[in-house]
Amino acid sequence: SPQVVEPTVQRLLRLATWAPATVALLAGLSGIFIFKTRADDALLQSLTAIHRGQINQIDINLSMRGTRATILANQSELRGELKNVQEVMDEFLPFGFSHVELRQANGQPLLTVGVAAGAQLEFPLRLLGTKGESSLIWSGSNLLLRQRTRFTDQAGAWRELISEQPLPLIQELLSNPNAMQGAEQQVCGALADEIRCLPMGLKGNIFSQPLKRNSRIENPLQLAADGRNGTGTFLDAQGRPYIAAYTPIAGTGLFSKLSANADVLNADIRLKLLLGLALILLVTFSGTLLLRRQVQRQATALLDLRRKHTEVMDSVQEGLMLLDQQGNIVTA
Repeated sequence: SPQVVEPTVQRLLRLATWAPATVALLAGLSGIFIFKTRADDALLQSLTAIHRGQINQIDINLSMRGTRATILANQSELRGELKNVQEVMDEFLPFGFSHVELRQANGQPLLTVGVAAGAQLEFPLRLLGTKGESSLIWSGSNLLLRQRTRFTDQAGAWRELISEQPLPLIQELLSNPNAMQGAEQQVCGALADEIRCLPMGLKGNIFSQPLKRNSRIENPLQLAADGRNGTGTFLDAQGRPYIAAYTPIAGTGLFSKLSANADVLNADIRLKLLLGLALILLVTFSGTLLLRRQVQRQATALLDLRRKHTEVMDSVQEGLMLLDQQGNIVTA
C-alpha cells in the first residue's frame, strides 16, 4: 500500500546515506581526540626515557674516567721518584690519556707527556670516588676530563699531577642526538652568576644565560640548575612551544636538557592520521554509493508494486477492500 511503501523507501534511503557517514565521522573524531589528548603525553614519556638513558651514559663514563685518573695519581704517589713516575705516565698513556704532567708546588713542570688542551669552557665536577679536583673541558673541538691531584713525594715535597682524557663516547652522544627527530640536548653548568652550556651538537658557540636561583620563570635550564627534574611544555625566545625533559646529572654538578619541537615530532603521526581519515572517507563514500544503489533497486521494486496496486484498484468494477492482520480496513 502507499502508506507502507513511501515511508519504507524514505527510511531505507536515509539509513543508506547517514549510517556509513556517521560511522566514518565517529571514527575520525575518535582518532583526532586520541591524538590530541595522548600524543603530547606519549612524546613526553619517550623524551624522558631517552634523556634518562643519555644522562646515565654520561654519568657512568665520567665516573669511569675519574676512577682511572685516580689510579694514575695513586700509582704516581706510590712510585715517588721522578724516574718511576715517568714510567707510570708511559704505562697509562695508551689507556686513554692524552696529556699527563707532574708539577712542583709552585707550578713548575717536572715531567710532561702529551700536549695539554686549551680550554674554551671548563666545568668543575664533583665526581664520587675520585681523588683531587675534576673538571670537564671543552677545547673548541674536543671534550676532555681534567684531573688535578696533589700529594707529597718521598722527600716530603708537594707535587701536583694533572691528567687529561678525551671523552669520545660523550662527545659522540652530544654531537649526534639522533634519539628523536629534531631533538637537541644541552649539557650545562652553573658558573658564578650564569648558566653556561656546551655548544648545541658541539657545533657553534657556547650558550649562556643569567642564573636565577629559585626563579619562577618557567625555563627548563633554570629548573635543572635548582636541582629539579621533570618534563613540560615551554616557550622559546620566539614564543614557539616545545617540549623538554630536564634533570641534574647526579654526582657531577652538571645538568642537562633534552628538547624537541612537538610539531616536528607529531608531523609524521599527523600525516598518517590524515591518510587514515582520507581512506576511511573513501571507503565510506564508495560503500554509501553501493548501498544506495542496492536500496534504490529495492525502492524501485516497491514503487513498481505500488503502481501495479494502484492500477488494479482503479481498474476493477467491484468494490475491493484491503484489510490488515487484525481485520481493520486499510484501503477500500
